[in-house]
Amino acid sequence: MQVSILIPAYNPGPNLVDLVDQLWEAGFQDLVVVDDGSREETQAVFQRLEEGGRVTLLRHAVNLGKGAALKFGFNHIYGRHRNQPGHLGAITVDADGQHLPADVAKVAQAMIENPTALVLGVRGFSGEVPLRSRLGNEITKVIFRFLVGTSISDTQTGLRGVPLALMPVFLPIQANRYEFELDMLIQCATKEHPIVQVPIETVYLDDNASSHFNPIIDSAKIYMVFLRFVGSSLITALVDNIVFIIVWGLAGNILLGQALARAVATIVNFKLNRNFVFQHKADKWPAFIKFVLLVIFMGGVSYSIINALVAWTGMGVIAAKILAETALYLVNFATQRTLIFRRHDNH
Repeated sequence: MQVSILIPAYNPGPNLVDLVDQLWEAGFQDLVVVDDGSREETQAVFQRLEEGGRVTLLRHAVNLGKGAALKFGFNHIYGRHRNQPGHLGAITVDADGQHLPADVAKVAQAMIENPTALVLGVRGFSGEVPLRSRLGNEITKVIFRFLVGTSISDTQTGLRGVPLALMPVFLPIQANRYEFELDMLIQCATKEHPIVQVPIETVYLDDNASSHFNPIIDSAKIYMVFLRFVGSSLITALVDNIVFIIVWGLAGNILLGQALARAVATIVNFKLNRNFVFQHKADKWPAFIKFVLLVIFMGGVSYSIINALVAWTGMGVIAAKILAETALYLVNFATQRTLIFRRHDNH
């Protein structure tokens, strides 16, 4: 097949040799294995691979992380095949034997049908699945959908079809460990590269004991989108509240204070969110119009909540404003991400 198989391996067991044999027999005969600085006691596995003559073996002198191993492999495959007509790219396969050759073939077929897309082999997580894997994936996919705006049913899958054209997009990513795979998804979402999801079998060996992946800590990369939004909001809130306090102190009018504060903060907030938070590249004027309409609408909702809190609870105006804005914060984020700075949906 006109596709390379890329297997990053760190301290692999004998399953890796069996996996290579199975892939070779299934017709995948351009196999690249990256030894990511494995311990001396596991070198016999790589020696067996070399003796079999079925793989191109690349080595890191020390362990640099799965992301670094994948980039090493991408660089090798891209340099070797970029001028080869008809070459699809690479399929990344985990070294622990949990990806079946039949599922690798499904990903290859999807690459033929979608030559520009990142193809993900996504698990259904049915049957007996380790709790940390099931919980980690559920949490990450919900947060990913909320923060990035793309629905991925299995954000942690290592079975991926990467076309040659996407390798130069992924190679500059600075992450070198497990977060690199999540960054690949974020890059595709932000740059509007299509993502195709192909159902595969859910296979775990020995309760996934061989995995070095922490599904919570290693997924923290996606929180950076929200942290950028928090930073933008803090700057905007500072401007907004200073103007509001000044106007309230001078005029004693909530509506006037809200209107002037939002007018001053709107342009700053739009520029920060468009360029820094959501990295939106489409025409700015349609987005700006929608942004202004959202500001007006949310300002009206905030005004109503502030008045209600002051009237019903006797709360001070400043405290009521802070409470109202905090309650609307996540709604505001989700609305901007979904309706204003929306990216094209992926398959």
